[in-house]
Amino acid sequence: MLEAIVLVGVGGLLWTLARGLAVLRALDRLLWRRLRLDAEGAQVALDRPTALGRKAAEVAQRYIGVEESPRGSNRGAHVDSFLRFVGLSPGQPWCTAFVAFCVHKAADELGAQVNFPKTGWTPSLLAWAKREGRLVTSQEIASGVQPQEGWVALFYYPALGRVAHSGIVVKRLPLGAVVTVEGNTSDDGSREGYKVMRRVRLVRRIYAFVVV
Repeated sequence: MLEAIVLVGVGGLLWTLARGLAVLRALDRLLWRRLRLDAEGAQVALDRPTALGRKAAEVAQRYIGVEESPRGSNRGAHVDSFLRFVGLSPGQPWCTAFVAFCVHKAADELGAQVNFPKTGWTPSLLAWAKREGRLVTSQEIASGVQPQEGWVALFYYPALGRVAHSGIVVKRLPLGAVVTVEGNTSDDGSREGYKVMRRVRLVRRIYAFVVV
């Protein structure tokens, strides 16, 4: 009889501990989503879009339909301006240059100062986001963090062994998808395309996000 009582007591204790750990994990995820700090100690909002993010999404959508001229050349009036903005010569891949251009144009229109990198090299953007506390990983997304309007989606290419494409989230869809606006893409979703397009992307296929 005593053994049964002890076993019941131990079982109850273990159940209580398990519940307590589950609550602590949930609180940890909630605090992580709400209290992330950047490299300067400022709060990074992970549960809502920022004014800059909304404006960057708005700016990106203005350029939908912009094409290279000729196609496949990484050239054209707008494309050259995206590349020039980040200090690259004409004819280079331009998806991340387009992202940087949109974020900075959005900041200018809001009268805001930003340290978002002026780069056309996607790995540099990834490194900056890690350093600044603005990277949201796929594991964090799986734990419940939702992509927000204006965040930058980073795409990993195993054949290259690195992130090699990017776009700006403009809308979250049901069933784990987002709408992005991407430069240097095409109807088949290529990273070596020829225009600015809306794309529908599955969140689970996105390597990471950068908070804007």
